[in-house]
Amino acid sequence: MEDHRLILEQFQSILKKERTTLFKNDFQYQMTQESCDTLLNMRKLIAGYEHLYTEPLKEGSKVLLLFGLLQGLFVAIDCLYTIGRSTSLDKMMININQNSALREIKYIRNDVVGHPSYRYYDDNVVGFCELDIENLVDDVFVYRSVVYVNDVIQETTHRVKMLDVIQQYYQESTDVLTQTIQFFNMKHNRVEFHLSEKVSQLADDFMEGQKNNELLQSIDDYFTKGFYLAKDSHHRVLWRTRLIRYLFNQAKNAYIDYLTILEMYKLYCLLYQLEKQINPTCQFQFVRFTPNPEFVLLKNLIKKTKNKQYDPSFLHDNAHPLHQRNFEILLKQYENHTATANLRQWIQDKLLENNRDMMYLIGSELKI
Repeated sequence: MEDHRLILEQFQSILKKERTTLFKNDFQYQMTQESCDTLLNMRKLIAGYEHLYTEPLKEGSKVLLLFGLLQGLFVAIDCLYTIGRSTSLDKMMININQNSALREIKYIRNDVVGHPSYRYYDDNVVGFCELDIENLVDDVFVYRSVVYVNDVIQETTHRVKMLDVIQQYYQESTDVLTQTIQFFNMKHNRVEFHLSEKVSQLADDFMEGQKNNELLQSIDDYFTKGFYLAKDSHHRVLWRTRLIRYLFNQAKNAYIDYLTILEMYKLYCLLYQLEKQINPTCQFQFVRFTPNPEFVLLKNLIKKTKNKQYDPSFLHDNAHPLHQRNFEILLKQYENHTATANLRQWIQDKLLENNRDMMYLIGSELKI
């Protein structure tokens, strides 16, 4: 993809030019350049795959080609995160998990390449994966994941089209690099923006009982214009405004209110970190709020439980193959804890609805 090559070359040129201003030391600069070089190597790997995937290769060659591509994508995504960390932007510019095709690559890679014969999921579940080698047709492959739960064998079939994944990778990688360059330009020219103040006002309004959709939209518009983003961008700021808008449309209760103000706080912190890099004198100001006591109780219970029958580290990730089962086990393990009964019932109802955004919001507050 030519756009990706050009933006990557531009990005590396800026790194060299602004080496002393962008990096704390030579090590961070070298780490970033190495990540860029790996992205260039990934382009060569993809070119090789696109050239050969339809060819009548020798036995095993297509498997080797597939394994190499899956591992390469896994590494390339990690390099994008490394670029974010080494340039002090961390995950502010990177939100790959919102791209469903790329989000699942880490699970597919672990299934097919990483641990196909003995795949560890959580404390009580081990499985394996079976690649259908005989039917590697064009860029499509099929595999089965098999787990043994409560003396029952459970099988799931996965069908993956790699050219679609490659296209998504190029698009996401290009967007990340473009947005980062734009922030470098704003930082270099000291172009200040004061969106954190608007989020603070949004939170003040909400605490006073007002869902200020107009102000929320203005935050969206201002950020989209300032960073030259598409309206459907996966940028972390826009993702959080979408979550707030989603919560505004939910039936009001204490749990929704808490998740809403919490999401506003996360959005404020994100924008404040961006603005602080341009204007180090800006002050942190956000309305005081009290955590929901039932969420606090349940989270403390999760922290104190020694014999957990679930894995609390991926409660927020409903792309995980065992996400729903993980939540079900959690709710069952504490079924006799009366102080959290209402919250657990509410979570159970939301689990049945299977809305990805809601389960992220709940899970991110409970994960440890």
